[in-house]
Amino acid sequence: MSRLLLSLLSICLFCLSASGYDIEKLRAETEEIRGLKFRSPVEVTRLGGKQMREVVLRELDSDLPPRELAVREKALKAFGLLPPGADLRKAMESLLGDQAAGIYDPRKKKLYVREDAEKAEGDPLFDMASLLDMGEFFVIHEMAHALADQHFDLLKSLALDEKGNDDRLAAAMAAAEGDATLTMFSAMAKRFGLSEGDISALHEFTDARSVLGEFIGADVPRFLAETLLFSYLKGMSFVREVSGGRTGALDRIYREPPASTEQVLHPAKYIRKDDPPKRVSVGGENIPGADPVSEGTWGEFATGLILEEWGAGEASSLKASEGWGGDRYIVFEKKGGGMLFVWKTIWDTEKDAREFEASLAGVGSVAVSRRGAEVTVRSRPGKRGNEKAAKGDKR
Repeated sequence: MSRLLLSLLSICLFCLSASGYDIEKLRAETEEIRGLKFRSPVEVTRLGGKQMREVVLRELDSDLPPRELAVREKALKAFGLLPPGADLRKAMESLLGDQAAGIYDPRKKKLYVREDAEKAEGDPLFDMASLLDMGEFFVIHEMAHALADQHFDLLKSLALDEKGNDDRLAAAMAAAEGDATLTMFSAMAKRFGLSEGDISALHEFTDARSVLGEFIGADVPRFLAETLLFSYLKGMSFVREVSGGRTGALDRIYREPPASTEQVLHPAKYIRKDDPPKRVSVGGENIPGADPVSEGTWGEFATGLILEEWGAGEASSLKASEGWGGDRYIVFEKKGGGMLFVWKTIWDTEKDAREFEASLAGVGSVAVSRRGAEVTVRSRPGKRGNEKAAKGDKR
């Protein structure tokens, strides 16, 4: 899932000018809010819109080379998360290429900020952002990443370069983005004299699903859009709850990052440490006439999105994905073309497993079997994906 976004630790959703901003002032503001001091200067590179796009796409290609991208595309299409004719590379370009106001690169230790302003005429969201001078807050967001990197080494502490478990990686990304987003919102509160209640209300507004289309655009597949926003919005909720605004408690998140998106969605599980994700194996699975091409872990968050894409309503999908204990999938490519998968899941209780099983009752493209708290989902050979995905519905 968020392997697609690994290097892009801070993709901001407005394209506003950073030209003329007092970087040192914003650096000091970030230190004050976050309760940490920079150990060395941050290298800041200002770019025009075209240059920023080039940097974003270069980082995307570096993090997800064409071969890996092709494998990832096959997995997403196998589960109906991308329409059959979709091009994942183009979808990522649409999502990230023209949206970035800034990026912090933890490998090069560089902060890139976009200088030119591109404003959509008559767009109230951009009008509001311009009025509030949101560009400064985006720089603070980037600064928060750089500050955390100097103290905790993001790649090492969050294991962002490790592959094989996208659920764990998505959780780690949520910790990093949640910290930076909370710092940004705190700067907004301070600047505009907002109370904690005001910030909570603003956060609830930005967490609304209706914002997806406004900020990101309807041409981006929903799974990609939701994945991107998960790290910011659910990450911020997670960080706020587990830290209570205390710097020491927030720092602990880097020393002990969440192990799953389940812990991000249910912070109490992270705090109690009593429900770690269980290991699930798909070793030994094979499909005659097909070769394995992709393997991974979806996690609770992605499981909910999959159920919704397969036809369950939002509320039903959220309920059915709760109680997730662990999962592992493997995708096979048939010799003559087409994808099949085996998806093994384990649930906290047998009741949770039955709810998940029941949520799949109307999905004709899969066969479901349950044994106690374990549920296995297999795609049916010769069956098309769910009707919604087959039609290319993205929202």
